Amino acid sequence: MSEAKRLSKGLEFEVIELERLEITYIDSLWRVVCLDSNAKRFELKLVRLNAETSERLRDIVEGCGSYVELNALHLKINHD
Repeated sequence: MSEAKRLSKGLEFEVIELERLEITYIDSLWRVVCLDSNAKRFELKLVRLNAETSERLRDIVEGCGSYVELNALHLKINHD
């Protein structure tokens, strides 16, 4: 099984640390430290809507089943 296929499904994530780094009028930048079900620790930064709470973001991250789903959480907002 290829590495990409292995990482595309069947994982569980646990949020170890969650910190809001920046807040703007529309969005906010979060630092998320996770541990996956293969005991791999990693950190990512996510841009989310400013109204996002830490509890809701934790539930969303822990509900992901793959790195593909996790990477899709990054909210793209076009600023004019």
